[in-house]
Amino acid sequence: MAPRRFSTEPADASPLGQPLKFEFSGKTAKNRFMKAAMTERLSTWDPKVLEKRGVPTPELINVYRRWGEGDFGVILTGNVMIEYDQLEAAGNPIVPRDAPASGERFEAFKELATVSKKHGSLIVAQVSHPGRQVADNIQKNPISPSDVQLEGEVMGMHFAKPKPMDEQDFKNVIEGFAHAAEFLYKAGYDGIQLHGAHGYLLAQFLSPTTNKRTDKYGGSIENRSRIIFEIADAIRARVPDKSFSLSIKVNSVEFQEGGFSTDDCKVLCKQLEQHGFDFVELSGGTYQSLAFSHRRESSKKREAFFLEFAEKIIPELTKTKAYVTGGLRTVKAMNEALKTVHGIGLARPVTNEFDLPAKILKGEANSAIDTLLDEQNFGITNVAAGTQIRLVGKDKHPLDLSREDHKRIFEESMQKWGEGMAHNDDQSKAKDIDWTTAPFGAGIHYRDVDYFTQKQWPFLAPIFKREFEYVLQQGIPLPLVEKGNAIVSGFSSVSKIKMHHAHVPEQIEHSMAMKKMELESEDQIKYVNKEMTNVKSLRLLDHDHLVKAILACTRGKQALFFFPWAKGGDLYNFLKSNSNEGMAAIIWMLDQMVGLCSALSLLADKGYRHGDLKPANILLFPEKSGSYRLKITDVGLSKLHILATSRRLNGTTAKATTRRYSPPEFDLLFDDDGEPVEDSDDIKLSRKFDVWSLGCVFIEFLIWAKLGRQKYKEFDRSMKRDRRFWDSGRKDLDDKVKERIQNLEDAVEETPGDKVVQRVLELALKQMLLVDSDDRSSASDIHKELESIRDSYSECFQPKDELDLPLGLTTEQDAESDHLQQEKDLSGANDGMDQNEPEPSSTQDEGLHTKAVPSGHTAAMVVS
Repeated sequence: MAPRRFSTEPADASPLGQPLKFEFSGKTAKNRFMKAAMTERLSTWDPKVLEKRGVPTPELINVYRRWGEGDFGVILTGNVMIEYDQLEAAGNPIVPRDAPASGERFEAFKELATVSKKHGSLIVAQVSHPGRQVADNIQKNPISPSDVQLEGEVMGMHFAKPKPMDEQDFKNVIEGFAHAAEFLYKAGYDGIQLHGAHGYLLAQFLSPTTNKRTDKYGGSIENRSRIIFEIADAIRARVPDKSFSLSIKVNSVEFQEGGFSTDDCKVLCKQLEQHGFDFVELSGGTYQSLAFSHRRESSKKREAFFLEFAEKIIPELTKTKAYVTGGLRTVKAMNEALKTVHGIGLARPVTNEFDLPAKILKGEANSAIDTLLDEQNFGITNVAAGTQIRLVGKDKHPLDLSREDHKRIFEESMQKWGEGMAHNDDQSKAKDIDWTTAPFGAGIHYRDVDYFTQKQWPFLAPIFKREFEYVLQQGIPLPLVEKGNAIVSGFSSVSKIKMHHAHVPEQIEHSMAMKKMELESEDQIKYVNKEMTNVKSLRLLDHDHLVKAILACTRGKQALFFFPWAKGGDLYNFLKSNSNEGMAAIIWMLDQMVGLCSALSLLADKGYRHGDLKPANILLFPEKSGSYRLKITDVGLSKLHILATSRRLNGTTAKATTRRYSPPEFDLLFDDDGEPVEDSDDIKLSRKFDVWSLGCVFIEFLIWAKLGRQKYKEFDRSMKRDRRFWDSGRKDLDDKVKERIQNLEDAVEETPGDKVVQRVLELALKQMLLVDSDDRSSASDIHKELESIRDSYSECFQPKDELDLPLGLTTEQDAESDHLQQEKDLSGANDGMDQNEPEPSSTQDEGLHTKAVPSGHTAAMVVS
């Protein structure tokens, strides 16, 4: 039965059969196909005895024998590591710095080279060092250019904080690469490829996000790439034979804001030619930003993921050749790629068909096998690739995953393997599960092609421990036992959820607000990356009046942020729903004002601007006294960035969003149509932007505390539509605002509580609600003034622990309508505007799943 293949029109495969000569080594690849590197994890492993690690096994040699028969021009090995305990994963082949060119290890590497070259292919060993990207159950003291930790859980792995490399570390790394090159040269390899992509050590040097050094190895791209050329020089000194080929794999783009860019790659490629690199393989992405999930929209329209970036880089090369790897499935697309690059790399397709190049060149196939698996699910396709490699290692044929019965076998085998790999922190059971072509669990009835998604993924629900950021594969369920209706706004939504206690063992409270954001377009990815950076930074600020995120994760094309659930809802709904209680309300209000201003002062000191401060972004959290503490949420991304992004994504304008609390300078940033007058990335908020907004909040707070809930509601209704505190036409406060201020002044009596109201009102009018931002006091000065007011009247107030505060703050408000973390602009009642947003839609509960991901599970086959 012939396998199902990707649909394509007939194409001439002869361009792919043309030989390719490398200028510096003089070697010639017999055709344009390259077997790209994948991690096989089939070398020896011992959790305790280091010297027993990393020897290629007969199974691994079998795998390369089959690829050697597949008619590739170049065959790249998977990660060959240079230290026993600095590994991409257990089972990597290793050439340690003290390995002699004799003995069991040397003979195994030599046999692997021999079987790979037997039919005319060039065999090139990809040599790598993981740097910080080594699981903490293998190395608890990793090294990296800087101490930037790979945080959270990435495909079942956790990573320790690295130490910045010192002089001895540099010597060891450079010596390690050079020794590995000499060892492999003597073992019969045609060359080595330095792994400078996908977040490994050399990529960590190249990327400004992980290289924060200020010495000769940091700063400019020339400095950041210095170690690569020091390694190249050391290799040439150890292996003077010019026919030994030197190449490198680099990211054409890193898909991270501020990361290694296409322009950086162009500069690097110029240097590669100067140092005699035969070819560069262009790929992309890191563990933090999997290229296959976060690539550009335009890339999805063609098979070669990174070709559009290669097109910008290739003109810089005259002698060094270029390969592109990632996504190619049809001869037509491969030929099209050859118009830009010199060769094409194949990885996952040649685990389903080890002789795919031979079939294409003979005219027996015009495309790769089209499996029944989700090609966009990087985790599943990688595990499938690992399954195929292990089968071939045991002299079996790969499964035909375009067939339903073979797909079923894979699904059952994966479940069996996952169960067997549980509780395997030392990786000692890495090879205990036997992959076979006979199904496990005979008699199970499979109802449809979605059986795997429905019945297998629940076993992978993650356990969220002490880490903050996690990367989940698409399809992995969340351990939710409750999920409320989603409040949708723009390209995000918020739901009240409750996690199963066993999956958040570090958390006392299991009810949370889950904010979900989409990762479909470049703008969305950029926006979410900024949000992630901000929430991570804000977690380092210790303040009782700031809401801090509990955890965050990406899952497929979604980013999920989890925050504490505010049982009292937000301040806007509280002021509308609760009656004031005289002195008690004023005392509570003043305490909360002091705390909020203190939080704003801290944010300003750290360089943050809220940009959208309003009662709906101030939440109520319960305290033991029966009262509530106010906390500021949605800190980080300025409102201006949000507005401009929403415009690009949804066609909305600034006029359709909350503006009641915006200061006068807001008008200068948008034109009459609500369009930003400059790119949102260039907009800078004044240091006093938030002071105006807080002054508006204080006025509303005072109206409630002194005039009562009904007067507040009347004021709120009067501020509907596009009305603001500031009248831009008259260059003065709005008439309705001035009217309520006059009401407050008229109501003030000679009581301590009223004196507080009067002084806070004067503070807001004389130091906060000033037209020129330079004339406003700083948040720090406002905080000091509020403390002075509180201290002045402290003797008139009872101690707080003796006060009875019957503020109605003991009943949890309706979660789906009153909570903070909704994108508050969606509610017309919230800000007095017609948002034209969709009605909240019910979202299916994702169910309770209590089995966590086994360590290393979904990362079993990460393309290297």
